Amino acid sequence: MLLVGLIGLLLAIVIPVGGFFFCCCRCAGRCGGSRVEVMEKKRDSCRRISCGIVMFSIVVVMMFGLVCAFVTNEYIEQGVQALPDNLKWSIDDVQLYFNNTKSEVNNLLKNNFKQLQEKLEESLDRSGDIVKIRLGEVSQAVAVDNLTEIVSRLGQLRNDINEAMENTKKLQQDGNQLQLGLAGVRKDLMGLLNECNSELEACQEILKLYDLSHLVVEPNFSELPNLTDIMQKLSDLLNEDIESEVRKGKDTFDRLSYTIQDAVSNAIPEIKQKIRNFGIELGAAADNTSQMLHVPELRQAKEVVSGFQPYIEKYSVYRRYGSMALCCGMLAIVLCFTFGLVCGSCGSRPGNIYGDSSCNKGVGARLLIMGVIVVFLLSFFLLLTTTALFLVGGTTQRTICDVIKNTSDPQVKEAILLVQKHRLIKMIGEDFQITEILRQCHNNKSLYQTLELEKRSQLHIGPNVVVSVFNLSKLTNYQERYKVDEKLSEFLNQLNVNPNVTLLTMEGKELLKQLRDTPVSSINFTVYFVMAEEQLTSINLLELAAKLNNTAEILPSSQLELAAKLRNSALQLESYHLRLVISIRSSLNKLKNVAEHIQKASEFHGKKLKDVIIELLEKAQWAQKFIQTKGKEELKKLGKEFVSEFTELIDQYAAHVKQQVTEEIGRCGPVSQAYNASYVAACNKVILPFNGFWASLGWCSLLCIPCIFIAVTLSVLYRRIDPYPGPLVDSDFASDNYADRDNIPLANVSQKRTWKDRQTYDNRNGYVYDYSPGFRDRVSPPRSGYMPAPQVDNVQPPTSAGPPPYAAPQDVPPSMGSQPLPNGPSEYTRPPPYFFPGP
Repeated sequence: MLLVGLIGLLLAIVIPVGGFFFCCCRCAGRCGGSRVEVMEKKRDSCRRISCGIVMFSIVVVMMFGLVCAFVTNEYIEQGVQALPDNLKWSIDDVQLYFNNTKSEVNNLLKNNFKQLQEKLEESLDRSGDIVKIRLGEVSQAVAVDNLTEIVSRLGQLRNDINEAMENTKKLQQDGNQLQLGLAGVRKDLMGLLNECNSELEACQEILKLYDLSHLVVEPNFSELPNLTDIMQKLSDLLNEDIESEVRKGKDTFDRLSYTIQDAVSNAIPEIKQKIRNFGIELGAAADNTSQMLHVPELRQAKEVVSGFQPYIEKYSVYRRYGSMALCCGMLAIVLCFTFGLVCGSCGSRPGNIYGDSSCNKGVGARLLIMGVIVVFLLSFFLLLTTTALFLVGGTTQRTICDVIKNTSDPQVKEAILLVQKHRLIKMIGEDFQITEILRQCHNNKSLYQTLELEKRSQLHIGPNVVVSVFNLSKLTNYQERYKVDEKLSEFLNQLNVNPNVTLLTMEGKELLKQLRDTPVSSINFTVYFVMAEEQLTSINLLELAAKLNNTAEILPSSQLELAAKLRNSALQLESYHLRLVISIRSSLNKLKNVAEHIQKASEFHGKKLKDVIIELLEKAQWAQKFIQTKGKEELKKLGKEFVSEFTELIDQYAAHVKQQVTEEIGRCGPVSQAYNASYVAACNKVILPFNGFWASLGWCSLLCIPCIFIAVTLSVLYRRIDPYPGPLVDSDFASDNYADRDNIPLANVSQKRTWKDRQTYDNRNGYVYDYSPGFRDRVSPPRSGYMPAPQVDNVQPPTSAGPPPYAAPQDVPPSMGSQPLPNGPSEYTRPPPYFFPGP
């Protein structure tokens, strides 16, 4: 890199110095600065085309580099402007990762353990009840609980049956009353309608539409079940206090839980205290982790980044405009070369004063020389700036970006260890390897794996803060450290209870047998549901009443008595509907709901009450026998199961903590993403375009060096006026056959020049070459082609032959600056062009 920088500095000095000497050379008429040679040589056309193609290719490459320079300059500006925000977002992401990791640690080691502690303490406080319930499940003593539940519902069952009996009685009364009323109306209507049937069509229509013989109450309420006997038996059982007799056995069995709880009450407080100590240790580990993850340097770094924002906004514009000035300087060089090539390649030859174009080859030559001069003038600034940018960009790329990107490189690791001066986290006698931490984060490993906490007992945070590292092995041997096994063994030893209980008294058994014989389950509940859905009357009383009123309206005035009787029958029907039909329908719905309640009370877990009572009585008797014979041993066994489940809960939590800490908590993938985002923001969006900018300017500047030589060569070729005359002139001049001839006659010249003097024509006296067609025609007739060159031996120099006398046109003024020659006319006479008389 230093070698390249030295070369750039050397070129920045050499090229301007070379330009100075080049300008001096041209001023002396050399280095393409003379226009004496006006005729092309034999291979000038090929040289012009070849050099033009090479020059064109180089200019195209320079244009591409120039475009890259302008584009990368804008990319640099965008990247620099967005750099503070991108870095602050990355810092915020890292801070968010630390905060989330703290939350995860606190949630796992504090909140989750608090939930576990509450559950364990609840289990200890309810240990007697838990063991009693499991004893009841094993011994089937839960049958007593079921029997107690059944008898507890007998009071509500009696009330439901009583309500059903009252609704049944009311239905029967209203139904009989409605039946009698409809019978009277039916009898009256049939007589009245038969009386007017022969006279009125309306009466005939009523008889056709309604069959009055069906004007009766359809349901037979006398078929409803008689619940009196059931009601009496339930009342007798409740009066004998069946519920309290059955509950005596349940209460005796429930008191067993208090007995067990009292037996183990001495060991429970100590077990709770051990659990609390375990929680305190985990809470301290969570606090240490939170302290370890508290990194105030992030806030300071964010403030530093924010402090750069005003400077960037203030000074970045100067960098941008300075870079644009360099690009514009290079653009001026490229434009000179481009237009020089265009004019030199496409323009006409220079020197035609009667129609010369402003974009001829001479203009192209001058543009090329102008481009060369601009190169000499700007080369020092361009190369010096490019070299400085190269050193800055290359150094930054190698020392920062390459190090950030290739952290796995062994040399990079060694370099990072050498520059690792600020040790935010370190172990006594051993530093963290930042490259290893980054590698773990790129693999999204947990914080425990990333920092290799299994190998460390303490962490140094800053110069004076030491944090203890929680050892996960302590989770698995918590029983030994806190002697939980001893306390649980003491708990089992205290569980020495003789469960001598009576589940059912003799009175309770007898009352349950009476309840078993009660025909509650034999009630026909289908009758209630069918009657509730059945139609009360087949004829709608309101429709029939409306029809009778309509018929009474259309009867003639001679049938007023008949019309009054029809209205009276309609009124009776409406009254029956309002007073009786609606009341009966309401009673049926109530009876249906009550029947549903009775049906549910007559069943237990989907079985009939009679079958359930028989089954539960057998289970209660077997449980009584089991508890009296094997109850003590079963309590010991159930106590061991309780202790095993108790310790299993702690073991599951410890395994969960270990798995979460080692594999899940603090996965530092977000740190890797923030790291990569910072790399992209700084290197890809700033340094990379920066390097692209100096590289673009650099190759354009280096390509200017061959362009100097090619442009000078092309400028000479573009300024040659006469085209190559062909092999004829070459052979004549090559053999020097006409060395003694005066082929270039000059007016008023006293001394003839030799062949060497005639190789070039000095046009210092104002001679202007004339290419006008009229003049050429007057000088020599047009030829269809070149004549073959004469033999050397036969050529004789002309004696008196010469070109025809030249008379200047009268309308052409004398040449500016011309002076009268000695021994000649006072007015300048233009000489003719080169004359070749031919063989």
